[in-house]
Amino acid sequence: MAPITNGRELFNAVGPFPGKTTVYDMTETIDFETLLLNGGFLKLSIDPFLFPSMRAPQKNQAVPPFAIGKPGV
Repeated sequence: MAPITNGRELFNAVGPFPGKTTVYDMTETIDFETLLLNGGFLKLSIDPFLFPSMRAPQKNQAVPPFAIGKPGV
């Protein structure tokens, strides 16, 4: 099987700004035949519990914040 596009939702800005808070990135690919899981598993989802991480990094909470321009955990 050839590598396929691995669409990613990237955190782009702090705050609920429609069309700006997150952006969809289609530049990454994933090859399931060569993917090394090292005993783990692959989870493909966007979980709503991650919303608290979409905040300014200076706000202190138990959940670490996302980095701008990077995928979530």
